[in-house]
Amino acid sequence: GVAGGKDRSGETDYIGAAPDAEFLVVKLKEPSQGLKDYYFLKEGVPAYSDSDVLMGIHYIIDKAATLQKPLVLCIGVGNNYGAHDGTNIIERYLDEITFIPGIAVVVATGNEANAGHHYKNSLQEGETKTIELNVSENENGFVLQIWSKSADKLLVGMRTPIGQIVEQVPLRPYKQEEISFTLQESKITIIYDYPEINTGGQLIAIRFDKPIPGSWQIDIYGEFILNGTFDAWLPHVGFIEFNTRFSEPNTETTICIPATSKYVISVGAYDYIDGSLYAGSGRGPSKNGNIQPDLIAPGINVIGPDLLGGTTSLIGTSTSAAIASGAAALLMEWAITKENLPTINTRIMSVILNRGAKRRKGVIYPNNVEGYGQLNLENALATI
Repeated sequence: GVAGGKDRSGETDYIGAAPDAEFLVVKLKEPSQGLKDYYFLKEGVPAYSDSDVLMGIHYIIDKAATLQKPLVLCIGVGNNYGAHDGTNIIERYLDEITFIPGIAVVVATGNEANAGHHYKNSLQEGETKTIELNVSENENGFVLQIWSKSADKLLVGMRTPIGQIVEQVPLRPYKQEEISFTLQESKITIIYDYPEINTGGQLIAIRFDKPIPGSWQIDIYGEFILNGTFDAWLPHVGFIEFNTRFSEPNTETTICIPATSKYVISVGAYDYIDGSLYAGSGRGPSKNGNIQPDLIAPGINVIGPDLLGGTTSLIGTSTSAAIASGAAALLMEWAITKENLPTINTRIMSVILNRGAKRRKGVIYPNNVEGYGQLNLENALATI
């Protein structure tokens, strides 16, 4: 593919980033019907449970250890369900394995920067802020998550596009409030998770079932405030209709989980032809303030193999993560196979690649759009 391999038939001159790399591929099973129903997952759209992703990663690590070979984990999947602060179970697991010598973890940042799926605001105690959410025609349903920091306590109410009002819903921890609307199929379920088990903050999950299309007004009430900032995320691209988005979105913290892990090598995308950033490339910082991505790699008009034995043009951060994974494999070969740096792990590799990245004049680095700059393996090796 893009990360490695080459056309061994000789019919084309196609070559991947690490042409002689060996592949260990895990095919993940579809999620349970219960998860599909709860999150309104569409038929034909790839989706996987956290537990299956973890099992797949664990299997690959065990297999590499058995074969006594260095490993580059290329993770091109992600989602918006979580606090984006490194506390999700997959984020924590990936951070743990970044200590292990001979393993590099490379993760795509996602394509959410221009999708309109993130909202950010702040409020004081006793204050109310309103999130305006546009719901597309033909939207079957989705789950919106609102996350607050610290000990802050938020309450919600809302107004539908046809003027029906849901008064402030009282906080009943871990219990759900179901709201149906007269003469409409729409049903809303609100769950307060407070305090949330991983973050200690608050999670408000709002499940929209057959929502009325149009502008929804979601009122956020500051019941008890110490910090005041809060974030809201919609499901990522492909999981909802294109026009279901916030009216006033925020492009910050649009990096998908698990690229929000603190120590993985998170990779955004740019156009290698003109040097411009890919508009959808997920941006930092993570919710806990870490600068991300680490770097950017080619992710527009990249030629890669298709399913018919030919080649096609690829776009997105999964493509850029694949290129970065190929670079990581070559660096791993230099470090371990050729015994130049046998202790290398993800954290060491991250420093090497970030230090060698190509940076544009007049731009302050690192930043939450390009990280440390454009991937440049040759320069990275020269700086060791």
